[in-house]
Amino acid sequence: IGLLAIMLLFGGFVSHASAATQGLSLSQVVDILIISGAIPPDKAAVARAFISGNQTANPTAMAATSANTAVTTISSCREITQPGNYVVDRNLQATGNGVPCLNVHDTENVHISCNNRLIKSSADNAILILNVKNFSVRSCQLEGGGLYQGLLIRNATDGGVADSKITPTVNIMDSVRMKILRNTINGFYKQSFTTDSRIEMNTIDYSWGSSFGAFMDVGFAVSLMNGSNNVLTGNKINGHASGVFNLIDGPDDGVVLADENRDIINNNIITNIWDCGIETYGFVSNTSINNNSLKNIGICGIGGWYYNSFKGNTIANNIVDDVPFLFLFYRSFGLRSQETDITGHTTPADDKIYFKDNVFENNKLINPRPKGTYGNYSSGIV
Repeated sequence: IGLLAIMLLFGGFVSHASAATQGLSLSQVVDILIISGAIPPDKAAVARAFISGNQTANPTAMAATSANTAVTTISSCREITQPGNYVVDRNLQATGNGVPCLNVHDTENVHISCNNRLIKSSADNAILILNVKNFSVRSCQLEGGGLYQGLLIRNATDGGVADSKITPTVNIMDSVRMKILRNTINGFYKQSFTTDSRIEMNTIDYSWGSSFGAFMDVGFAVSLMNGSNNVLTGNKINGHASGVFNLIDGPDDGVVLADENRDIINNNIITNIWDCGIETYGFVSNTSINNNSLKNIGICGIGGWYYNSFKGNTIANNIVDDVPFLFLFYRSFGLRSQETDITGHTTPADDKIYFKDNVFENNKLINPRPKGTYGNYSSGIV
């Protein structure tokens, strides 16, 4: 069974056929098609079953489906400004300041496979993706230099990152329909002004040490900010903190939701956090926080206080273990005025403070800690 049959079966006949390359197995091709959206996630199992028993791609069949099946080999750090299928054939390192190793920009239909090789920049992002439509990054080891990201994505649509190991951060801005699947992130994940994205089955190990040390501005292992319709599901998030408030180590929070709407946060395992397992900031609305496991946390399982407004949310079936508070919600500070941040985004002013139309159902606190070990927070519970 060749790629032609797969494409006919799943309907992405031409636009994603260029994901196929000589030397990739059919299972790798199917992964690329899933990431790029040609095969919907709910049909992934069918696609994998369809190609089982014949794992070698047929170049003739692939050539029949696309005029562009050539593979471009990447042997050094470079720009990528043309569509195509790119394979990294060795470890790469950029040594100049302000230079990402791979700079992918102002293009579309770019698919990069690293075969688990290392891409590193000593003083910039390992990979920068800017103004790109329809891309995938697969099986890469990415390492940014200093305070830079392993992977920075900005102003992109229909992109996927899968089966990669990324240090120290993934940072996604101003993007739509990102799929971040089965990666290991040694640091933290940050997403802002981004919609319709799916972050699934990743392992996120926050390894910076104290929230109040050199990286004191990094108060989270995962953050979703100023977006909507995002899904965070099936991830393992470990802050590597003692989980004791007075010791001040690890990330402030496991997951931060800041001014998000219509998100789904479910089936995540969040452990070893200094402050709160899932903390909201600003106006969070119409969001489901369900079926999460939160353990060994210094103050609360789920909560929010900074400019807190909370409307139309469902908090259900979460299990919080070895934490003082199951929930902690209150409001710090008054109404916000309209602001423009350093990236040029304008956020609207608050007109009201909300805490209404929320559902809290079947959540459990087990092995609760004494509530006298968390400073001044005891006066703020709602």
